[in-house]
Amino acid sequence: MEQEYSVPSPLFDKLVEESKRIKASFHFPGHRRGSAIPSCMRDSFGSLIFSADLPELPALDNLANPTGVIKEAEDLAAKVFSAGKSWFLVNGATSGMLAAIMSCCRPKRKVLVPRNVHQSVLYALILCGSIPVYIAPNYHANYNIAFEIPESSIEEQLREHRGEIDAVVIVSPNYHGYVSNISDISEICRRNDVILIVDEAHGAHFIFHPSFPPPALRSGADIVVHGTHKCLTSLTQTGMLHVSSDALSSGRIDASRISNALQLVQTSSPNYLLLASLDASRQQFEVQGEAMLQNALALSSLARSQLEEVPGFRVLGKRNPTDMFDPTRMNIVMTEDYWDCNGFDIDQLLIEDYGVYAELPSFNHLVFIISPGNLESDISSLVYALKEISTKLKKDSNTMLVSELPQNCKNWQFFGKTASRLFQPPFPLQRISPRDAFYHPHREYVQFADSEGRIAACTVSCYPPGIPILLPGEEISNDALTVIDTLRGFGATVTGFNEDHNTIQVV
Repeated sequence: MEQEYSVPSPLFDKLVEESKRIKASFHFPGHRRGSAIPSCMRDSFGSLIFSADLPELPALDNLANPTGVIKEAEDLAAKVFSAGKSWFLVNGATSGMLAAIMSCCRPKRKVLVPRNVHQSVLYALILCGSIPVYIAPNYHANYNIAFEIPESSIEEQLREHRGEIDAVVIVSPNYHGYVSNISDISEICRRNDVILIVDEAHGAHFIFHPSFPPPALRSGADIVVHGTHKCLTSLTQTGMLHVSSDALSSGRIDASRISNALQLVQTSSPNYLLLASLDASRQQFEVQGEAMLQNALALSSLARSQLEEVPGFRVLGKRNPTDMFDPTRMNIVMTEDYWDCNGFDIDQLLIEDYGVYAELPSFNHLVFIISPGNLESDISSLVYALKEISTKLKKDSNTMLVSELPQNCKNWQFFGKTASRLFQPPFPLQRISPRDAFYHPHREYVQFADSEGRIAACTVSCYPPGIPILLPGEEISNDALTVIDTLRGFGATVTGFNEDHNTIQVV
């Protein structure tokens, strides 16, 4: 602990100091340092933390134009993450992706993106008016799990659209922990004079332990966005945006444009508890990160070995020794002929009967993430629950299912292959740009069942993971409707259409 305190955390320290210094406050927020906070919150969470819920007081600097303790904290983060410059994010990695794309990409120009990209990237294209050109990751159709982006597909599209593309956007690692070869991709981008933006929201921890894949900034990416709350220890809704030293010194990236873009997409009243947690988490991992991640790796190995013994499941990780993969991702795949249910049923049972929560349920697999905050008792709870469920819900167990499934839900391979067609070439037809569809003057709502062949004016996603099934400007295909209908039958959360009236917005 003494070693941790020897490494500075200027923003966190100043927030603590200022919260103790105030005698009388006549500024926002209205709860006045917790004195008027609702009693239910005070009783549940205590009152001390609310005394640090402060606005941009003079000593606390200003996120939009940092010159004091926020700048000091961001500079320390840049040094730790090997960046030329770093920005703190309080609207999540989403705001970082919005700002990164808006600062580099121009209206009517093209951006190379994976079709299974997070919905935030498509929102950025709506805002900046750029046109997506899709690339496909390697894919396991039966499991509906994406792997890395092949470099050959990037080279092919850059060659086909030579001179028309402003940036390449890569998600690495993806939700299932698979990492693309950023080093080779960055060389391809450099040769073609395009910016490489890496959504590394799930990989902020890579830099702190040698057993993880190489981090994107050290592999040649120009801009990297981290969701630090995901795999580090900052509070939910926090993140960081980093630009490489080379991108700044060469003039490929203009830092002032990123700062301006962030002002468009971040609040002007940032929560200082969120900001301070970014500073404190950076300090913690700078000092203890390798040891903390070593413990997470040991727990991951323990979980993997025990889960491999549970009937009806297999753990999907590296496919071969050369794969780059986050070993703390537990992709638990269900064996099709064993089960009389789906992954959403298992997720519901885990929560209701065992108090065990997955990060991501899907139709035939679940993703569990082992972090430095997990304990060996967590692994025991997970393994115990899945062992019991493997007996309760196997075929012919005479156990009542959690949900009644539509007929096509029972054929996993049918669903997996249908879903994979949305994310593999030939991609769904993009009739107009996402921006033109979103702002089209003749949008209307039609019944979901009658929308095939129309142009989508909205983004429809299963959340998590927030990967769009339908994008604005795409022609609505029978495959997309089948996937949406099936996911709803599974009990998944599908966002983007009017569920009360079963309608969808189209052009």
